[in-house]
Amino acid sequence: MTTSPNANQKANDVAALLEAVLPLMGVDASVAVSTEADGSLRADISSGDLSVLIGGRGRTLNALQCVANVAANSGNDEDWVRIVLDAEGYRERRRESLEKCAVKTAAQAVEENREMELEPMNAFERRIVHCALTGRTDVVSDSRGEEPYRYIVIAPAAPEE
Repeated sequence: MTTSPNANQKANDVAALLEAVLPLMGVDASVAVSTEADGSLRADISSGDLSVLIGGRGRTLNALQCVANVAANSGNDEDWVRIVLDAEGYRERRRESLEKCAVKTAAQAVEENREMELEPMNAFERRIVHCALTGRTDVVSDSRGEEPYRYIVIAPAAPEE
């Protein structure tokens, strides 16, 4: 995939933004920005201690990602690009954790024959859970509640007649 000059500029802008903001957060880190196959930009942040940057359940990292997306895509720019921030593989570890939780909770819902509620999570994380259960015929999943407290309910599927 060829990278447009505008995408290169956005990558540079994202790196500069993070290099300016991270020290203000007390995080001594390096930033590497790359272009993904889908055209999005991925900013990988490396440091000795990233707990301050990641925050509880990734909330701080998600907020910083939101700021990076707004900053990179401000103006009347038609070349909107998605920015994904990661801190030393946190996003992949969280995805794996959510998938395991979904499978375990689904088994418990079937075993106990009752609905099971998961903790509130953002839309991206809810999608991971729903996708982890796709194809299963023994359970159904449903998102309930209002943002930012929207959560997933996993329940045994109704028996087919």
